Amino acid sequence: MLKVSLNHEIRARQQLRNAGIADSYMTLFLIEYGTPETCLDVISDYPFPSIQRKRGPSPSPRIITSRGRRSSVLQNGLTRNIMEGMKEGFDMTDNHVIILEDDIMVHDTYFVFLERLLAAVPPFTIISSQYRGMHTRAVEGEHSGIPAGADPSAVERLHDYCPWGPLIRKDFFDTYIRPFASETYYSNRQEVITGLDKTYGHLKDRGYKYSEGMHNEQAGLINRMADLAMIEQQRYIYAPQVDRTVHTGFYGANRGKGRIAGLTFASRCRRLERAIRQNRLEELNTSRRYTSYPSFSSRLQNWDGTIRIRETQ
Repeated sequence: MLKVSLNHEIRARQQLRNAGIADSYMTLFLIEYGTPETCLDVISDYPFPSIQRKRGPSPSPRIITSRGRRSSVLQNGLTRNIMEGMKEGFDMTDNHVIILEDDIMVHDTYFVFLERLLAAVPPFTIISSQYRGMHTRAVEGEHSGIPAGADPSAVERLHDYCPWGPLIRKDFFDTYIRPFASETYYSNRQEVITGLDKTYGHLKDRGYKYSEGMHNEQAGLINRMADLAMIEQQRYIYAPQVDRTVHTGFYGANRGKGRIAGLTFASRCRRLERAIRQNRLEELNTSRRYTSYPSFSSRLQNWDGTIRIRETQ
């Protein structure tokens, strides 16, 4: 997944040059404790300016009990790793950070779309790469939320965060998210999130989505903060009607522990790449819980580079 993800990123950044747009991004690789050396080999020939941050073991390891045996999980985990990386990334920039996890594939138009939208959008909190947010998916189902006749140029004003390839503004991060980037939240996620829902649940009629303490990892926290920024500052998330990323997630905690078939690493990468290109990701699925693996829409082939913002909620 990491290799194919980077291949997609490289192609998308090359499109910036083709469009006459400067590529000023610095990549910060957040390398989880215990990451296999093969992953380090994959990023060793990354062609753009980059910095590597190798995490040490978690200061508060999780204890797992299985078949009567207890063991410690020393990895930092998704929430701590991403939020600590976000702090580092935002300390290095004056404007925004893009979050790309290793199972996110960006479309060739991804970076050009972001740059064109940045030049047109009013003050915002987040630019999403997908139309459906995580709350919509959880409440209404994975297939919900795509408008009929979706237009690759159309962007809508929303407030439902999607963690798959978002662009996050620095002032929003510093005001709303950074205060939670601490051990207090990492070690007590459910308590902190439940407390937020008790504090702000009365704002449901103004757009605060949560009341049950669900989604306690970093994406759920950010989604709640996006609601508050909308309520307090009238700042919104902007999302394309046609998704600019694909989430593969074959090895993720939620989507299964399967393995893509192939005798060699190169052959497995080719198989994954073909499945994405030919809209056949579901054939590689090993998860019983999640069966939806959409590929990129063919409508993106007809995108003319324009942006049309719909100021609706």
